[in-house]
Amino acid sequence: MSLPGRPESVGRARRHVAAVLEGLELGHLVDVAVLLTSEVATNAVEHACGGADFTVRVRLEAARVWIEVTDPDCRSLSAGPAPSLDSDNGRGLWLIGDLAECWETVPDADGKTVRFALRAGRSAATLPGTGSGASGPRAEAPGPGRVSAVVAQ
Repeated sequence: MSLPGRPESVGRARRHVAAVLEGLELGHLVDVAVLLTSEVATNAVEHACGGADFTVRVRLEAARVWIEVTDPDCRSLSAGPAPSLDSDNGRGLWLIGDLAECWETVPDADGKTVRFALRAGRSAATLPGTGSGASGPRAEAPGPGRVSAVVAQ
């Protein structure tokens, strides 16, 4: 799904991800996926797009659901130091690192994709909490011979 780089697009991105996951019968992932999508889409709007479009894609790969936000900014993201308790921002990538199974930034000639994975088979009572974040091991990117399907764009 392509969206304009405006604040109201963040809500559209959340609704899109929720609808796709519900359609895949992965409703138990919606709360965490919507929270993390909101963080990544907000970063795209606030720091990367300058009004340019960004895209949101949901991809099912074996036992993982990947949620990807692509924007035209080539700068890589990292969680950086922990924000202070009274800080108004700086927690988004920390949340992703804590709640996603894994996440990464993938740069390319047209910008970057920030993506995170949630384990598709988790029960509703189990939130992903063992994510490795930016400083830990990465999940393998899809490549030749790997099962991957774009479910919705």
